[in-house]
Amino acid sequence: MSFHGHLFTMPDSSAHIVQEASTLISKNEIDSAIQYLESQGSAAPVTTTALLAHAYALKGNTKKGVSLMLSLCEQFPEDIMFQLELASFYWNDTAFFEGMEIVDKILKDHQDLPIAHYKKALFCTDLMQFKTALQHIIMADKQLPNTGKYIALKGHIQYKLGDYTNAIDSFKTALSLDEDEPEMMLRFAQCFKHLHNFKEYKAIMTPMLNAFPGFMDALYDYFMFHYVLGKFDTCSTLAQAAISAHPDDGRGYFMSATTLAAQQDLESAIATLDTAILKDPDNTIYQSHKASLLHQAGHTKEALSELKHSLKGNSPAPFSMVVWASILSDVKQYKKAIKVYKSALKSMLDSTDLMSAIGTVYRLDGDPNTGLEWQTKALKNGPKRAHFIVQQGLCYQDLNQLDKARDCFESALEMKPGLELAEKALVELGS
Repeated sequence: MSFHGHLFTMPDSSAHIVQEASTLISKNEIDSAIQYLESQGSAAPVTTTALLAHAYALKGNTKKGVSLMLSLCEQFPEDIMFQLELASFYWNDTAFFEGMEIVDKILKDHQDLPIAHYKKALFCTDLMQFKTALQHIIMADKQLPNTGKYIALKGHIQYKLGDYTNAIDSFKTALSLDEDEPEMMLRFAQCFKHLHNFKEYKAIMTPMLNAFPGFMDALYDYFMFHYVLGKFDTCSTLAQAAISAHPDDGRGYFMSATTLAAQQDLESAIATLDTAILKDPDNTIYQSHKASLLHQAGHTKEALSELKHSLKGNSPAPFSMVVWASILSDVKQYKKAIKVYKSALKSMLDSTDLMSAIGTVYRLDGDPNTGLEWQTKALKNGPKRAHFIVQQGLCYQDLNQLDKARDCFESALEMKPGLELAEKALVELGS
């Protein structure tokens, strides 16, 4: 039973109040819902208090939501649904211990309660305890089969565990049960991307973005997919769509700046990144990317100054470390660059860009064998990219395996005609 459904079991239940408030909340008219509920308090105090708690939590005033729900839990100490809702409010207010404690206490006495297992799975997922989360969502699914949101969460957890094939099966089942939230659809598509089934990935992403044109996470994911393939016209279109849909979100400007940089318009890229930083001043990725572009433009001192904030502390931002490593490589501090790159890779395990960068620096440091291993790893773990193939060819060239080197350079040019690095490498290799 849902939380709103549970309200119909209350002694003062009012279907009209529940329906009216739920309609306002579903339209995201939270202030109107609160005003309406406060005017109805005397008619149905329990129902209105529960809905007010929910409305305040949605508005972001979780402390008010906690206070109201806590009063209901004290009034109805045996009501498990109120306790579970309180646990969620605590959790959203970052009172993780209190939220988990309530759920664990309920599960101790009610192992056969699927909603409690579902809450436990949600909380464990947030804490990245994915194996424990999977155990609980499987239990919830077993106790209450064919519940779309349970199966969708199972798919999400399987995705996080890297079990993409089973995640696809879960998402397909959830879809058959009319569970089609855009966030789930994105995860569904990403499973195919991780399995290198790019045709199926695109087949899901295109209609999803037609249905939800302002879904920023999907726009960004699709942008990065096309960016890796070097399809910058499509990238520019997606960036503009993101800016139009969310003018106050820095990600659209970051997408635009990244595209401009790839097209070698560094001045415009840096100016666009300044807009992104203005929208989100604490975003270390934007700061780091600007530092990278400043370095490319020959302003290394300014670049290092830009990096200072994001490199502070015991856990520097991974992308900032990547930029720092890139600068170290450019000034020929190769061993230090490799060390920094590898530290960043611990936080960005599936980054083929990083794998290729590490391989490139190993080659520059006189170790083409290890460089070749990293380039091969990059090509195996993501879409084939012309730049990676060129770097693989350069490793073969340094190893005097010239036929293999030539094959790589020619393959890169077939994939991306006019690629300067590949053309130059073929000229140097000779006929």
